[in-house]
Amino acid sequence: MPYRLPEDGLEVTRIRCHAAVKRAEAECRVRRRSYRWAVSLATVVVGVFVVLAGLEYVGRDTEFTSPHYEKLMSMMENAPVDVVYDMSVDAVEYYEDVSML
Repeated sequence: MPYRLPEDGLEVTRIRCHAAVKRAEAECRVRRRSYRWAVSLATVVVGVFVVLAGLEYVGRDTEFTSPHYEKLMSMMENAPVDVVYDMSVDAVEYYEDVSML
């Protein structure tokens, strides 16, 4: 033989190779676990963002619930008929659409 091995050299080499394989597998598991946590955290952040955006949208005043609409309606109650007619003369009503000429 061109080289010398101690009595238990092959056994030690086999144990070291087995340990190296297990160490690589463990690193891969840790990496996969960290990816899972990162994806879960990103999902939670996006979910919270969507919920907050939805709450902001629900809390926003719409065209018919804003205080400006209420003020306009109170002003329209006291307005003369000819003023109301002049304001609405350009409105043409179609089947489901109201457009201004």
